[in-house]
Amino acid sequence: MARLQQFIQFWTETQRQRWLRSPSSFTAWVLEASVLEHYIAGLKDPSIGRALHKLLAVAHTYDTENPGNTLEDQVDHLRQLIKSEPGEKTPELTSDANAVSVMTAHASKGLEFPVVLVVDNRQRVSPAQPKAPFHEPGTGLIFPEEDDQDAHYVTRMRHMRNEARCLWYVTLTRAKERMIVTAVSPHGPRNGGLFNPVRTLFQELWNHEAVQPTERVERIVSCTSQQVGRWAGGYRKSAD
Repeated sequence: MARLQQFIQFWTETQRQRWLRSPSSFTAWVLEASVLEHYIAGLKDPSIGRALHKLLAVAHTYDTENPGNTLEDQVDHLRQLIKSEPGEKTPELTSDANAVSVMTAHASKGLEFPVVLVVDNRQRVSPAQPKAPFHEPGTGLIFPEEDDQDAHYVTRMRHMRNEARCLWYVTLTRAKERMIVTAVSPHGPRNGGLFNPVRTLFQELWNHEAVQPTERVERIVSCTSQQVGRWAGGYRKSAD
């Protein structure tokens, strides 16, 4: 209930600030008060921060040129800008192109390549359980931190696990001729060459191949120095 009370207070103050500030000033206030600006600044992708600064600059310019317009007018203006701004096109590569295409597993859905390198696989068998509140259609706000056995939360986590496995399947089925799959871990396989406990989908696959080897699959192990203490491993699968 404490989080819900904080949200209500924030929402009430937001409605008050909306009428006290200009559209651009209100936008900047929301980003700071909601800690969204701080969150974006901590992300690894600098392009998101640049996009945020561009948004604030456009909002300020709009305020200057249209001093009497409302927040709704500004939102409509920003939407039109986003729709009209051409997106960055990805060059099309044919199967004969002498080039390398770098993409996420999501982006590779439906595509195939002669050779595929799947690098640094860390997806966990049981994904992290986020305890942030979320909205469930038809139910309202769910607070997992207060009840992690809530049926809606349990269903959400099951869905996340299924999504992770589906994406892992997509990842392992993109190559026509050869695929190399790699991962790095602070600890390698234990006695018997198996991971115990199994924490990631890569480790699960490694154990399966160790017990029931697949034809034309080669497991490769590379251990770094004792000072670094990290383990690297991978698979190389060929169609020939």
